[in-house]
Amino acid sequence: MNPDYGLYVLENKLVSNLTVGKYYFYDMIFYGINILSPTDFTICLNTCIDEQTFAVSLDFDKAILESALSQLPKWHADSIRGHIKDVMSVGQSAVDFTNSFVASCECHIGTLQLSVQEAFVPFIIDSIEVKNGMDI
Repeated sequence: MNPDYGLYVLENKLVSNLTVGKYYFYDMIFYGINILSPTDFTICLNTCIDEQTFAVSLDFDKAILESALSQLPKWHADSIRGHIKDVMSVGQSAVDFTNSFVASCECHIGTLQLSVQEAFVPFIIDSIEVKNGMDI
């Protein structure tokens, strides 16, 4: 993994400090993500930062995913692999994609906080795109 995408488990939360585009998010706190299947997939997050709407693509690698799931009890890992839960996003209805979902979030100055469900799974932020507002 890119060393810029440091992942740490702290107090049962997955915390990542990383640079995305021209923005630096401090203490990104992830409470876990429902896994659709033990394979490569993308989670798309729609959020608002500095009054701009972004789409953030979180790409999962199968080997990293399986490594994370292997640290959980078998029943929990199996439940995550087979479980799909719609998650409400801020200002939108729940969205269910084939291999992704939109997570709810709260935005703070310098901090993007995702509020999602269940397993602690490492990930990397692949890209960030401004959907409306000024370009970064």
